[in-house]
Amino acid sequence: MGFDSSPRFELGLVVIVYTGGTFDLFHVGHVRLLKHCRDYAGINGPVVVAVNTDEFVASYKDAPICPLAERMEMVAPVNGLTGLL
Repeated sequence: MGFDSSPRFELGLVVIVYTGGTFDLFHVGHVRLLKHCRDYAGINGPVVVAVNTDEFVASYKDAPICPLAERMEMVAPVNGLTGLL
């Protein structure tokens, strides 16, 4: 799915994409989400991903299986990300 034909790209506008998630037990659905974000931002648009803390996740459901540092390590190498929070 590509978005490069959108008028915003023809006008030279930069789209900043931000998404967040727990990313516990990283799987193909996570990869597809992050690829979609990259495609939506376009070639020059930054993509910033926030990984939920263990404490935040535990406040609304079971605590993550993988600790925050490991989840961030799994997300970090995904191509096209500008920032990881």
